[in-house]
Amino acid sequence: YFQLKKYPLVIASLSGLFEQTRDDDAKTEIAGTMYRSCLELKDYKAGLLWLGKYAELGGKDLDKDKASVPDWLAGLKDSELQEVFDSPGPEWTRGEAGFLLGQRNYQAGSLKEAKNTFSTLLSRFPNTSHKAELEQLLAEAEDLIQVVPFRLGLILPLSGAYQTFGERALKGALLAAGIFSYPKSPHKFELRIENSLGDPELAKEAARKLVMEDHVLAIVGPILNPVATAVSEVSEQLRVPMIALSPAPGLTDKKSYVFRNCMTKQSQVKTLLDWAVTEKKFTKFAVIYPDDKYGAEFAQIFTEEVKARGAELVKSVSYPPEETDFREVIGELEPRALQYGQAEKSQNLPLSFDALFIPDAYEKVGIIIPQLLFYRVKPQFLGTSSWHSDKIFEHTRENYLEGAAFADLFAPELETKEIDAYRYRYEQAYQEDPGLIDLQAYETVALIIDLVEKQRIGNRKELVDALKNLKTWTGPLGPVTVSPGLEFEHQVHLFQIKKGKFEIVK
Repeated sequence: YFQLKKYPLVIASLSGLFEQTRDDDAKTEIAGTMYRSCLELKDYKAGLLWLGKYAELGGKDLDKDKASVPDWLAGLKDSELQEVFDSPGPEWTRGEAGFLLGQRNYQAGSLKEAKNTFSTLLSRFPNTSHKAELEQLLAEAEDLIQVVPFRLGLILPLSGAYQTFGERALKGALLAAGIFSYPKSPHKFELRIENSLGDPELAKEAARKLVMEDHVLAIVGPILNPVATAVSEVSEQLRVPMIALSPAPGLTDKKSYVFRNCMTKQSQVKTLLDWAVTEKKFTKFAVIYPDDKYGAEFAQIFTEEVKARGAELVKSVSYPPEETDFREVIGELEPRALQYGQAEKSQNLPLSFDALFIPDAYEKVGIIIPQLLFYRVKPQFLGTSSWHSDKIFEHTRENYLEGAAFADLFAPELETKEIDAYRYRYEQAYQEDPGLIDLQAYETVALIIDLVEKQRIGNRKELVDALKNLKTWTGPLGPVTVSPGLEFEHQVHLFQIKKGKFEIVK
């Protein structure tokens, strides 16, 4: 029956025979066959009993069967593993069951249960082959269990090329924590600050320190994409909530502890195209973009979103980031432009597209658009949030930008009471105008403080659950909702430039 793989018949035939026979060799063979039949049927609990009998009789294939124990133990439920761990038997079954059970609890974030199992296992089997790993896991579990609910960690670039962004975010976070409140802050929150220096590996070590030594409740940041991606791995591994301020693609995908509070490239493009296709009825688009990571990502997203709306992308042209002469780019964008521009100065060129997307900084926009207009290429210009600065008018004439549209999350032009209150506090503290990055850091820290204080949150899992269930929390950027994908969702605003002013269209 065993050779024919009729395992239920094996068990029916042999189970009674084991007790009847007095021949040890026969009993050994019966026990081994019963054990292997139970494994084939995935009846691991019964298989364990037969394995014990086989071991007592000194089965000849015992070493091979011992080696298979971890594999079939993996098929047991937690309650069954606990039963094996607590039942009489050899170390190589009980010890493996306890080790696997502790690992499961540890990976699920049930740290107290994991700690108890690891401690009991070391006590029962002090010479276990897993001793070194158990001691390390036990120490980590003890460190992870310790959480200071009123302590947050920040990982920001506070030196190097992106120091300005890091310092801005830090200013917003300090303001939210009440550091500058006089005479005394209403909050008792601590902020532990780590400088990432823009280095992913240094940032990962900083994250581990914040969790294992400083025992922070959550991590806020990082800002830079590669750093945020690296720290997200540590956050997920250690089951510590992280609220990133980075637009890194896919940052929160398949994550349970990694949240994001940042306007993404995709949200900007969607807002632009919802307006351009749905309201303006544009059907043909073009894009010119710098041949760097920033420009290429925007161009790819724009291409995908145009096609998703059933519209047509007529042209996509890249240029070197340091380019200043756009004659060739314009010729590739609209081949007739160079000749037409010289011959017909009084008329705009009939174009093969309705709108042109230029994902570049306002300094470069001040170089590109005058050259486009010189050659009578005057479509609907579409830009990014980097256009949202009065400095754009220092680089090009106001009338050149008339009607240009872009999307942004930061909208001080709304003059809501929340934005006005934040602007006043920020200017009082730092004697400068606020911006989006400090506002997002402020909002993130203020939101965590509000949740902890109102819901009396005492551990990381409670904070994760509170964030996942967030529906309508209102801050300076308006109502906030956390999506199923762990993204902080805000209303992104559409702007048009009208007579040198930024007007909110939608």
